[in-house]
Amino acid sequence: MRKPRLHTVFNKENEVGLSNFLSVQAKLEEVIQQTGIEHLSFIPGGLIPPDPSELLDSNKMKELLTLARAKFDFVLIDTPPMAILADAIIVSRLVDGVIMVAEVGKTSRNAFTHVCKILKDAKVRLLGAFLNKVSINSPDHYYYSTYYSHYAPQDSFPKPKTP
Repeated sequence: MRKPRLHTVFNKENEVGLSNFLSVQAKLEEVIQQTGIEHLSFIPGGLIPPDPSELLDSNKMKELLTLARAKFDFVLIDTPPMAILADAIIVSRLVDGVIMVAEVGKTSRNAFTHVCKILKDAKVRLLGAFLNKVSINSPDHYYYSTYYSHYAPQDSFPKPKTP
């Protein structure tokens, strides 16, 4: 909700979204948008509120997650970086698990370790991590692809439900 941009990925408007639902200005049905991809919907951030953390740490956020879990097979929530803002920590306490995303060459090992400690202290379930912006031409690419092809569990995530 601080720098909403998911709506631009799907070429949609951001006039009504999460901030509107959490501030009781819209119903869930009014904020869910279709993406044009079968079985994929999203909720844009909406207008930027004065204090997003306060809205995320509310009973309305808990209500949203309850309603979303009943309506959808999977609910993914994108948050700002955990090491920078409290928003991600607040949301992490409300969800079933967290998937961290680290950018090659930008996320330091210390920052990654710090966030892992925060999650552990908060008793948050860490499901895994993604390493993004790995260059295929980088010498590191061979290391990462070899490591994950040999050592990553093959059935880490549940299979999607069939409709």
